[in-house]
Amino acid sequence: MIAGSIVKWAKLFNGMREIGNNEGWENVFFEEINMSFQELMETVGWEQTHAWCAYFGKAVWLLGYSDWDSTMVNRLKELMSANAVRTYRNLKDAGFAISDTPIPGALVIWQKYKNGKPTIYGHEGIVVGVGNKYYNTIEGNTNSKGSRDGDQVADKKRPINSYFSANGLNRLGFVYPKEV
Repeated sequence: MIAGSIVKWAKLFNGMREIGNNEGWENVFFEEINMSFQELMETVGWEQTHAWCAYFGKAVWLLGYSDWDSTMVNRLKELMSANAVRTYRNLKDAGFAISDTPIPGALVIWQKYKNGKPTIYGHEGIVVGVGNKYYNTIEGNTNSKGSRDGDQVADKKRPINSYFSANGLNRLGFVYPKEV
C-alpha cells in the first residue's frame, strides 16, 4: 500500500535536524535513498532560506509512490509545490480525495489566517497514526517542544477536532493518497 510506504518514509526521517534558519541540515546519509537528507530536499526543489515543511511532504510522498506506482511520481512533482496551501488546491483539483478525517499516509494541510482572513501561508505534515481523539503526524520545519521555531522533522500529536482561529493556523483538511 502506498499509504504504508508514505508512513515508513516519514518515520525514517523523524528527528532530522536543521543547522539553522532554513540553511540546510546535518550531514546525515541515508542508505535507503542513497543520498543525504539535504540532497533529497534539493531534489524536490528546496533552496537555502526556503521554509521546508511542504518540501518534506513532497519528498515523502514521492518516495512512497516510488515504491508502488512510479507512473504517478512525475504528476506529483507538478502538483506538489513549496506552498502547502497551493499543494492542497492542486491535489484537490487533480481529483485526490479530501476529508476532515485523518488516515495514515494522508497529507494534513493548514492555512494561516490573520484577522479572520486566509493568507497564502500554511503548514503541512504527514499523518502516521490515528486514535480516537488525536492523530499523530511527522512534520518538517517544526520542533518537538511546541514553540514556533521550526528546526527539525518531528512527530506531533494533534487533536482530531479543530477549531477556527482568527489569527493562526487552521486545518484545511487531509489529502488521501491514491492507492494503486
